[in-house]
Amino acid sequence: MKKGEPEPTFEPSGRSVMGSLESTLLAKIEEVNEKMRAEKDAEQLSKLGEALSILLENLEKARRIERRK
Repeated sequence: MKKGEPEPTFEPSGRSVMGSLESTLLAKIEEVNEKMRAEKDAEQLSKLGEALSILLENLEKARRIERRK
């Protein structure tokens, strides 16, 4: 991309990439949450907690980027 050119936007199927990303992250967060509810093993709970933390951080970043537009 050259200086001064507008940043390209990608909207597959009339939906923004960021909106799609947010939906994907929310679905994954829900999946991890359900697994955590059923899990009894502390080590596995710790791994799921780490995954949940990463997903939440990425959701926050995606929403921050979306707000800047």
